[in-house]
Amino acid sequence: MKKFSAAVILACCALVFALAGCSGAKSTSADSLKGFWEIDPASTTGFEAALNLDEDNFAELILADAYLEGEWSADGSKASVKFDDEHSANIYVSGDKLILGDDNGSKLVFIKSDADKYYEGSEADGVENLTSSEAAALSESSVQVVDEVINDIKPVTVADDKVVKIEVTGKGTDFTADPGYRLSITNKTDKTIDLTANDMFKVGGKDVEAGLGEIVEPGETVEAFMYFAADDLGGGIDKLTGVEGTMVVSDDESSDELGTYSFKMD
Repeated sequence: MKKFSAAVILACCALVFALAGCSGAKSTSADSLKGFWEIDPASTTGFEAALNLDEDNFAELILADAYLEGEWSADGSKASVKFDDEHSANIYVSGDKLILGDDNGSKLVFIKSDADKYYEGSEADGVENLTSSEAAALSESSVQVVDEVINDIKPVTVADDKVVKIEVTGKGTDFTADPGYRLSITNKTDKTIDLTANDMFKVGGKDVEAGLGEIVEPGETVEAFMYFAADDLGGGIDKLTGVEGTMVVSDDESSDELGTYSFKMD
């Protein structure tokens, strides 16, 4: 699961402030949008997100381990969520999905969820727990959000046993321009598993933290993106050489370790 500060959420929301009347939009009623939404599992964003649109126009957004509150409204074919005086996200509906984004490819896609699933396992601590100086630092910081660029590669098998199959299927950069690898993960067990990377990998002989945390239901295959912060690497995708580390698969319910696997990419 990719970790983000509140500032990153605001940067994402800033991407979509100009959206209006996208193709595929349909008439939007407030009643149809009320409730809990989770990020579409079919997306390849590499992080988890959830949105609650309350009947009293109260909105909550959990994006990875960050949390924002705001107000939402709907009017005809348009809807919006306002998180503060400067940042708002527009919404359009495509089929049974709710989309926050623009028509240039930068978007978050949500599907309807429920209250129990929305709050289950949430790591959000809430921005209300920040000190005044921390809050000020967040409000002054900014993150450049760009379109992800991930190129297919010949699949490289990391693991294939009775627990899990893990393949590296792509290499590129995510929407914050952090480089990394797209993974295909198949859960072969009857348990819900959690795939994580040991904090430090070797990248070009340098210790760098790897960002990965993916929950996979029994029998399912999902895509995830394991990333390395460009600031830590001192560059982008060109710095991804001699990448070595360890991945761990655990039982998501008991946290029992089910397997460890060596990751190596030239």
